[in-house]
Amino acid sequence: MEDVTSSLNRQKSVDVVFLDFQKAFDKVPHQRLLLRLKSMSVNGNLLSWIGNWLGNREQRVVIKGCDSSWQNVTSGVPQGSVLGHLLFAAYINDIDGDILCTAKKFADDTKLYSEVSSKSDPEKFQADLDKTFSLSQGWQMLFNIDKCKVMNIGSSNQKFTYNLNGVELQEVYVERDLGIFTDSSLQPF
Repeated sequence: MEDVTSSLNRQKSVDVVFLDFQKAFDKVPHQRLLLRLKSMSVNGNLLSWIGNWLGNREQRVVIKGCDSSWQNVTSGVPQGSVLGHLLFAAYINDIDGDILCTAKKFADDTKLYSEVSSKSDPEKFQADLDKTFSLSQGWQMLFNIDKCKVMNIGSSNQKFTYNLNGVELQEVYVERDLGIFTDSSLQPF
């Protein structure tokens, strides 16, 4: 948030979009993840080990004593593991590629933000949101648009609206970000 407060100290407004991936850790396709890791120069025994760790998993559903047949698991990274978070981060690493705004990522929490001091800034920020949405679709990581939020920060903020895939994002005045509540005036509460 240091760069946000720096902008505010210069009398600039900042718009922040908090993105929420739909079932983030459950949706990572194994084969695409392995391709991503290979493109990041992970190869040989390590890549094979990760492939074996992800593969060779089956699951079934049991409801009131009736169980389905076992099915191979072809997507998802185990959430309770250190490696699961690392693999997810590697998979979405370039979700913010080729954008002008700032992106901050931690595990499955992603936020994009930008100064909005000229009339063209909101249009540029929307273009960055559109690129990010398109990249997420291409990598089969969908956003839960109903949980994506926008926060307009700064006393002179004109409160622009933004959308993902044509759906207007809900404006919030308080949002929990990595366990800390942030409000649009950046005042402690």
